[in-house]
Amino acid sequence: MAEKWYKNSYLRLLTDMHIPDWNPEFMRKFNPEKYVENMVKTGIDTVYLYANSCVGICNWPTKLGHMHNGHNGQDRIKALTEGFAEKGINVIVYINVWSKYMYDLHPEWRCKDPEGRGSGEYMFNQPGRYGVLCLNSPYQAYVLGLVDELCSSYKFKGLWVDMILWRTMCTCDHCKARFKKETGYDLPQVVDWDSPVWNAYIRKREEWVSAFYDAIIEKVKSYDPDHTVMCNCSYLENRWLGEDLAYYRKSEFVGGDFNDSREMHSLECKLFNSVTANKPFEFLGSVMDPALCEHVILKSEERMKLLMFSCLMHNGRYGFIDGIDPAGTTNPKVLARMKMLAETEKPYEKYLMPEVRFCANVGLYVSPSSVIDMKDNGKKLFELKEGTPHTDAVRGAAATLVKKHIPFTVITKYDLDNLGDYDTIILPETITLDTEEKAAIRSFVSNGGNLYASGYVALFDENASKTPEGALSDVLGVQIQGRTEEEIIYMRPENGGMVTGDFTKEHPLSFNRSQTLVKETEGRRVLARLTRVYTNPSDTEKFASAIANPPGIHTDYPSIVFGRYGKGRVLYSACAIETEDVYERENAFMRALSYVLPEKLYFASNAPQCVEITLYKQEEKGRYVLNMLNFQKELPPIAVTDTVVKIRVPETITRVFSAPDEEAVVFEAEKGEITFTVDKLDLFRMFILEY
Repeated sequence: MAEKWYKNSYLRLLTDMHIPDWNPEFMRKFNPEKYVENMVKTGIDTVYLYANSCVGICNWPTKLGHMHNGHNGQDRIKALTEGFAEKGINVIVYINVWSKYMYDLHPEWRCKDPEGRGSGEYMFNQPGRYGVLCLNSPYQAYVLGLVDELCSSYKFKGLWVDMILWRTMCTCDHCKARFKKETGYDLPQVVDWDSPVWNAYIRKREEWVSAFYDAIIEKVKSYDPDHTVMCNCSYLENRWLGEDLAYYRKSEFVGGDFNDSREMHSLECKLFNSVTANKPFEFLGSVMDPALCEHVILKSEERMKLLMFSCLMHNGRYGFIDGIDPAGTTNPKVLARMKMLAETEKPYEKYLMPEVRFCANVGLYVSPSSVIDMKDNGKKLFELKEGTPHTDAVRGAAATLVKKHIPFTVITKYDLDNLGDYDTIILPETITLDTEEKAAIRSFVSNGGNLYASGYVALFDENASKTPEGALSDVLGVQIQGRTEEEIIYMRPENGGMVTGDFTKEHPLSFNRSQTLVKETEGRRVLARLTRVYTNPSDTEKFASAIANPPGIHTDYPSIVFGRYGKGRVLYSACAIETEDVYERENAFMRALSYVLPEKLYFASNAPQCVEITLYKQEEKGRYVLNMLNFQKELPPIAVTDTVVKIRVPETITRVFSAPDEEAVVFEAEKGEITFTVDKLDLFRMFILEY
C-alpha cells in the first residue's frame, strides 16, 4: 500500500466559499484554471476544495441540491480536481454539514430551541445567516446523498467534513422522538448532572453525532478504502457539542481551525498530538486578522510565521484558510503572503518526520467527560455558557507550564498504557474518571509516579454513578465533602508549607475561585488551610469592604495536602490554583508542583517567559530536535539573546547544529547533560542534537 498523502504533506490550503447566489455577480468571475495556477505558485502541496458551504449551495451540478447560479452550469469541481491533480497537488474535497438553503426549504428539518426558534433566528447573534439542520431529521439522508454524488463523480484523495458537531441544543420533534424511543425518557429541558436522564441525553447526542460521522466515513470508503476522511474538530469548550474522546479517533487524523492565542494554540497542538489516530495532526489558520470575520485585513507576517512555527514545533502540519471574494476572485496580497510563508517553511521540511516522541516529564491530563460544571445544575438549556472548571484549569496549567519551561505534553485516556513515560501527572478538576482510568492512575502512583490533582476528582464514573467523597480519595489523601459557595477563597500556610510563599495567616493568599471542602486522611500533611471571606460576595446587603473581599473566617478545612501513596508522591489542591494567570498564583502553582516534580527535567533554560521550548526524539534518525519559539504579544518581537539551554537525555550527544543553516553549535557536556547558548532568537530556532 502506498504511503498516505498526509505523511509527506507540509502546507495546505482551504479557501472558504460561503457565498450565496442572490446576486447574479456572485462567483461569476471564478476561473478554475486561474485558481489552480495561482495556488500552485504559492507552494502548497495539498488543497481542500469547497464542494459546498454553510450556505448549502453546491459547486457542482448536483441532482439532489441546488447548484450555485454563478457557475452558469459549469462543473467547476471537475475542473479543479483534475487541474490540481495534474499539478501533483493532493486534492481533498470539503463538504459542510450546515445548509441555509435547505434550512429555508425544509423548516421541519431545523434544529429548534425550547421556544421553537430555528438557529437562523439567533445563531452567533447574526440572525438570517446560519441554518443548522437536525441530524436526526431526514436531512442526514440528504447529506449522505451529496457525499454519494461527490464520490461517484470525482477523483480525490479524501473528504474533509465541516460543522458536523452539535452547535446548538436541539429540542426538535425528531430529537424528542428518537430520545424517547431509545431511552424511554422525555427530552430534558433543565441541566442536572446528577440525573440519569440528563446524562443519557448528553451521551445520546455524542452517539448520534458519531453514528452520523460513521455513516459518512462508510459511504466514502465504499468507493475507495484508501480515501482519507477527516472532520473539523473542536477543542473541549463544552460537553454538549457531542464530541467525546472516541470521536477524535474516527478521523484519519485530527485537524481543525482552533484558537490561535499563544497559550491555547500550544495546548491544542499538544491535545491533537495525543488524540489523533495517525500523525501528524493538522492546524488550519485564518490568514485574516483576527479571524475570517474580517475579509481584507491580513495577519502580520510575524503573526503567521509564529503560528506556523508553533504548529511545526509540536510536529503538526500547517494550512491556510482564506475567504474568497463574492465575485469569485482572490486577493493578490493573500497569495503573496502564502508564498512567503511557504518559502520560510520549506527549508525545515527535511528535519520533520510524521512520528516523533516528545520528551515530557509532565503529562497534563485532559478528560472530555470532565467537561461539565456542577454549577449549571438547574439552568435551562440555552442558559449554558462555554467554559468549565476542568477546561479552565487545563488552560491555566498549560499556560504556566509553557512560561516556566516545564517539559510537558497533554495526555488522555489513549495514553494510559504509557503513563510510566512521565514523572508527574496533573489531574486538573478531573471530575469524571472511568474504571480503567482510575486503575491506571492508582497503579502509576503506587509504582512511584507523582501526582498533582485539584478540585473535584473522580466524583463520577463512566456510567455517571457518583462517589461523593471521590473514588480516588485513598490516593489523594482527602475525602470530598462539598464546595464553597463563594467564588473567592484564601489559603493560609500550615506546617511549614511553602505553597503560599511569604503569605501569612493574617494576610493569606487569595484565589478567585471556589474550593472543594475536604477532610484529610491520617498520615497526610496539610500545607495550607482554608480561610473564608467575611461574607459571600453574592450577598448584596452585607460586606466587609466596598472594594475587595478580605479574609475573615479561619476554618479547619485543608486547602493543600501532601503525602505518599505507595512509592509515589501526591499533592492535592482543594482549589484549582493552576487556573489563574496572576503572578503570585502562578508561583503558588509552581511551588505546589515542586513537591511532585523530578529533580532533573529533560530541559531547562533561563529564557524569558515569552519563549516556548519543545524537545522530541526522532529515533530512526538517531537525533533529538529542540525547538524554541519567541511568541510575544506585541509584534515584531524583541529578540532574545544569550539564552542558556540545558538538555538531559540518556544518550550521549555527539553533535549539535542549528537548522536549516546547519551551523555547528558549541556545547559543553557534563554528568549526563549538555549546555549551550543560543546567541539570538528572533522568532524561531530549531536545533538538531545527534547521538
